[in-house]
Amino acid sequence: MIFFINCAVHSGFGLLNTNYNFATKN
Repeated sequence: MIFFINCAVHSGFGLLNTNYNFATKN
């Protein structure tokens, strides 16, 4: 269960990070 929660959290931070990088580049 913790493994799936960690996966969801890390994937969520990854999406936020890519969105942030995309916003700062443009």
